[in-house]
Order: sequence, then structure tokens, then C-alpha cells
Amino acid sequence: MSCHYSRFKAPHRRYLDSSLTIKKLYDSYVEWVEKEHSNEPCVTLSYYSDVFTKEFNICFAPPNSDTCTTCDSLNAAIKNDAENPEKVAEHQMNLQAHKAEANEAQNLMKMWKNNEDADVHAIAVDLQQMLPTPRLSAGRNLLLQTQNVDLQLVHL
Repeated sequence: MSCHYSRFKAPHRRYLDSSLTIKKLYDSYVEWVEKEHSNEPCVTLSYYSDVFTKEFNICFAPPNSDTCTTCDSLNAAIKNDAENPEKVAEHQMNLQAHKAEANEAQNLMKMWKNNEDADVHAIAVDLQQMLPTPRLSAGRNLLLQTQNVDLQLVHL
């Protein structure tokens, strides 16, 4: 069963806020190493960058649409519990049920969209269109901020 969001072409890629850069993260890493592990050397910026982008498959420009957090969580759980077949089977069953529910919801939206009854109105809210705010560029807040504003306008 295919993913109900659009990142299925690069399912393992992770995205960070586009205001971040490898250099900013590297500087935070160097600061952390100097503070927490002062007697250990830091890796070079180029090595850090290679590991960050190639090994962890992380990018800074988000895709045009987001993935489903339930799908992400269940796929991560499947990967993390790979050595426990019972848990993997449970996660896969939950993922399949979740995707079936999402497909059912999409089919209902299509049905209501094509409804010709003038007394019936359907409203769909696209939570992918949420606006992230605020954008902070100081220290540890770079990776900790995840506040969103959901703007909803309804006109009947």
C-alpha cells in the first residue's frame, strides 16, 4: 500500500528548518564537545558534513508537502524493533490500518466534493499548510522549536 503523503519517493530523508546550516550545527557540535568532552578532538567540518548528509540523509530544504507523523512513527518503530518479529508485525498491522483509514477519509472527501446537494457543505482542513513560527537562530533553540500556527478561514 502506498504512502498517503508525497515523501514516499525519499522515505528515509529527514528535513531540518531551512534557516539552519551545516556550519551552524557544526559550531554547536564543537561547543558541545569542548564543554562536555574537553579532552577529545572534534571531527573536521567536511567530515561532519559528509556524515550528516550522507549517513543520516538529512536535508535543510523541506519538501513541498509533509509526511504523516503516524506513518513516520510506525515506520521508525518497525525499524527499531526489527529483532522482535511480534512487535514488527503489530506495527505493520497498525500502519496498514492507519493507511486504510487515510484512504477511506480521502475517498469520503472526494465523494462529498462531488455532492450536488445544495444543503450539504463539506469542509476539509489541510494541516500541511500550517505556518511555523517563530524562527530563532540562537544556540540550542535551533533544534528545539516546533511551534505552529494553523490559520483556518471558513466562508459559507
